[in-house]
Amino acid sequence: DALRTAIGAALMGGQQSWVYDFDQQGADSVEVFEPGELARSRAAAKGLSAAEQLRLDFPVASAVCEEWVQRSAEGRLPRRTASQGVLSELMALVDERPLPSVLVVGEPGVGKTTLVQAFARELLRKRRAQSRHVPRLWATSADRLIAGMIYLGQWQERCLELIDELTDERDFLYVGGLASFLKERSAGSSVGDLFAPAVLSSSLPIIAECTPSEREWARRHAATLLDAMELVELPEMPRASVARLVLQRSGRSAQREGRPGAVIHPDAVERVVHHLSAFRRDQRFPGKAVHFLDWLDADDARPALLYPADVSVAYSRYSGLPITVIADEHPVTTRDVAQALSAGVIGQDSACEACARVVVPFKAGVHDPDKPLGSLFFVGPTGVGKTELAKQLARYLFGDAKRLIRVDMSEYMVRGAAQRLLEVGEGVTSLAQRVRAQPLCVVLFDEIEKAHRETFDLLLGLLGEGRLTDSRGSLVDFRMTIVVMTSNLGVSERAAPGFARERDNDFARGVRDHFRPEFWNRLDHVVSFRHLQPDDVRRIVDLEIAKVRQREGFVSRAAELQVSSRARDRLAELGYDERRGARPLQRVIEERVVTPIAVRLAEAPTMEGVTFAVVCEGESPLPVRGQVIAVQL
Repeated sequence: DALRTAIGAALMGGQQSWVYDFDQQGADSVEVFEPGELARSRAAAKGLSAAEQLRLDFPVASAVCEEWVQRSAEGRLPRRTASQGVLSELMALVDERPLPSVLVVGEPGVGKTTLVQAFARELLRKRRAQSRHVPRLWATSADRLIAGMIYLGQWQERCLELIDELTDERDFLYVGGLASFLKERSAGSSVGDLFAPAVLSSSLPIIAECTPSEREWARRHAATLLDAMELVELPEMPRASVARLVLQRSGRSAQREGRPGAVIHPDAVERVVHHLSAFRRDQRFPGKAVHFLDWLDADDARPALLYPADVSVAYSRYSGLPITVIADEHPVTTRDVAQALSAGVIGQDSACEACARVVVPFKAGVHDPDKPLGSLFFVGPTGVGKTELAKQLARYLFGDAKRLIRVDMSEYMVRGAAQRLLEVGEGVTSLAQRVRAQPLCVVLFDEIEKAHRETFDLLLGLLGEGRLTDSRGSLVDFRMTIVVMTSNLGVSERAAPGFARERDNDFARGVRDHFRPEFWNRLDHVVSFRHLQPDDVRRIVDLEIAKVRQREGFVSRAAELQVSSRARDRLAELGYDERRGARPLQRVIEERVVTPIAVRLAEAPTMEGVTFAVVCEGESPLPVRGQVIAVQL
């Protein structure tokens, strides 16, 4: 009775661990352990390491989680800069009874995960400074919890086992992104649904992270769970602090790995901050600064010491943006941009000039920062270069034609189809997913007039605010994209028969008649494309032949490709169609030029230094040195 009374008094008093002398009852001492402490005490007596003890005492958690306090003790947790004010706010929660669940809210890149890792390091420091129990921090994610679970009920069983193992242990469970935690899985339930009872009863405190937009989405789906969590907001790091971070970080991180890191001259630090602020608006500091510095450390092409001009060159390689756009040392005119675009788009000089008028404000930094870099509506006949100009924009502004994201709007003709543009998740290649992966790009909505009107409602938000909300409630940033829409509205009734057109057509009236005023008014430029002239098609033949010359089979064999004037005219004639423009030209060149050459090279794979001469019937190749093989059209 005395023993029960003493233990009860200790528990009622909230004591964590104690020793009580029961000499009169014939006992040396009585020790009260927290849940799991007795097993760990016995494991320690057996000489097990801390990691081995964890695996012994928490087999499920050790299999699907990482204990970050222990990893910090072993020096295996990344060390990043975290907001000390917010970190102190987190540490104040450790002494609460019961431990609260926490939701860390901040924009992408502000350091939410870094904050939780710094929290683990502080827990380790607290553990070393006192003998009382300090919470562990188990880290996992919803995707990790269900990984490999292929049979019905498997992942639910794993989650329940983890909940049972950690319940009342007074440890934190970090579950990563809240959106993934609440995402509906098989059988219509989410991982969060299984953890909710333990969280609401305060028997298992969790830590999750999300963006402000994801929090609003989550509130619509799991308001009760969110109300049970302490809200910790993490703001973006100020620019002055970022500059200090860049200067402190300069040259250090890579040196710890045994190789020289990038050293940024103090005069160039502000250039780093400026480029990241101006040209990476989809992310926040300090994350985007850390990512760039990590890339810079691994960049073999950089100099050992970077001055302002070197930073601009490096950032050009990092982002794909041309140095002429990002660096003030390189002046650019509208004419310069138009000429660069027209080098790959024949016969559409006015369209190239319209595109240049979008690029120049971006260079000058006077574009609207809350909208896409530009919104262009290309209207004109089929096969005159609308898609090619979009590719040229991607090449010029972002360094690669692969930075073009093409969306065929004929696939979005029915009600509800527009939501497929916003779907995210494993295996999904929606517009939202692709722009999030590569925010510096040209987005091409091809044949826009075919889309359902719901799609235009979606585009109103994109064009007006530069953002869309995906299926999980996360914002997708389009402010570093150029949005291009193509159409041939009004072409059929305006097109005249014949191969050539003498005048430039303006199809803007057809666009105005078809679309609502609120959509029309959000466009920066409506660009009319004219019909191609015979000379235009011949110049396109030259461009396509030049591309063929650059193919591996020609370059590796030092082979030449010549096209006579008559053959050039013949290819232009065969490759132009009144209804399809110059679109058939590539197919004609492949069939009439490339295929016959491929047959000859396949028959004699060791052939080198030969000249292939494309000629018309009855025409002789021009005299050149070496072997000449005629390809007759």
